[in-house]
Formats: sequence, structure tokens, C-alpha cells
Amino acid sequence: MTSGRIDNTKNVAGVSVLKITGAFTKDTIPDLQKICHEVGRGQDTKGVLLDFQGVSEIDTSAFACVVNFVKAHATHGVNIGLINLKAQEKVLAEILKVNSAIRIFDKESEAIAMLSKD
Repeated sequence: MTSGRIDNTKNVAGVSVLKITGAFTKDTIPDLQKICHEVGRGQDTKGVLLDFQGVSEIDTSAFACVVNFVKAHATHGVNIGLINLKAQEKVLAEILKVNSAIRIFDKESEAIAMLSKD
């Protein structure tokens, strides 16, 4: 199992792209909370896109942390999106009923276009 890592890789049109790699588990939550807090406080941040392409495994506590992040930032007008979800992550999204709160996209370009809107 590769230890999880979250990197703020780029900002495109006011959307911060966070790449998650390795194991996205309860052990990764403090890193996610820290970087999301920093990103969400940015004055020009319109959206945050979490890229799951490099995720080797995920647990429900880490995914629930994403839901909490969305709830905390929804009132500040920061849009949240997810890309590159595997079947397991899509099932978790359905179980946790996050489809209405978090937009799930197939392509990064589509996500940035939608999340960057005011």
C-alpha cells in the first residue's frame, strides 16, 4: 500500500486542481483538510477539482471528509468537482448521497469550464 499524498498541482481559471495519489484513507485526512483549507481560503478560488486518477485505494472516512469539505465551502461559493473516479469511488458517492452536492466529471476540461463559473 502506497501512502496517500495530495498535491495542489495547478490553478486554471480560478479552479485549483488537487491530485490525490496512493492510498486515500483516514491517515490522509489531515493532509486533505490542510490543503483544502488553504485552497478554499484563496480569494480568487472559484472551484476545487479533486483528481482521483492516482488513487490506489479509498475508505469511507476519507470520502466522508470530502463531503464535509464540500458542505463547509458551499456557503462561500466554492464549487467542488471530482474526476477520474473508479467504479468503487462512484459506488461510495452513491452510498453517501454526494451526487447532488459534488459534481462528478469525466474530463478535466469539462470540470474546469463548469467549476470556474461564478
